[in-house]
Amino acid sequence: MEHHDVHAAVEIVAKHLEETAGSLKVAKAIAASEAFRKYKWIKGVPVRNVSGNLRGMVVSKRWATIFHFAEDALKPVEKVALLAALAENMAKAHNQSDAILHSHDSWDSKAARLSTLVSSVMIRTVGGAIPAGAHLLATSLEGYCRIAGLAGSQQALNLDQTLKSLDASFSSNFEKWTDGHNMNIWINAHLVIE
Repeated sequence: MEHHDVHAAVEIVAKHLEETAGSLKVAKAIAASEAFRKYKWIKGVPVRNVSGNLRGMVVSKRWATIFHFAEDALKPVEKVALLAALAENMAKAHNQSDAILHSHDSWDSKAARLSTLVSSVMIRTVGGAIPAGAHLLATSLEGYCRIAGLAGSQQALNLDQTLKSLDASFSSNFEKWTDGHNMNIWINAHLVIE
């Protein structure tokens, strides 16, 4: 199997796992709003009563069942999605690792570059939610700007374009900052004492 085939397969799996996790999160949120009297949206848990349980806090047993099902199903999906994201980032770094291993640098230099490449893969895997969250926020704000633009606000349309460019810039900068080669250059320029 070719490297490109593996990368394509991993990318498809990661995409579908993210969609599944997203669907489960939506189902959990809807069920939470219908099942419980109060819900802590930031923590993602229902508010418990004075005794520390859910007695008297559940409004609908059926929605509570859906909530608990989505919550239980989400845990393994998120773990597998994290592994798929790791595999996807490793596949993306394949060409860089080959270039490092086949270079004529000393093994000390190769080890340092491979170390920053591994760090890059890990940071991109764990921090992958950062650009995705920024994109979601920008997309939401763009929608509000378009609505205001339909109402005749030229400033809203200008802001919409600004948000699009900020979103693209943020994603581009995240890729640049977490690139293994760029990390190696920065470390050698700022941290290595010769």
